[in-house]
Amino acid sequence: LQNPVSAGYEEYSPLVLVLLKCISIWASINKSRFRFSSLIDKNLEELTGYLGGS
Repeated sequence: LQNPVSAGYEEYSPLVLVLLKCISIWASINKSRFRFSSLIDKNLEELTGYLGGS
């Protein structure tokens, strides 16, 4: 994803959803390092849902 401004939804939404899932897993593994880990988890899940993921 070299130029995010020109990244079309249809082409890059699968990649973005995979990246969000990876970030969610990473945040979950490192939740002890975050002050509001449950809020981070909730918001990442919501964002994934809004973008068409499950």
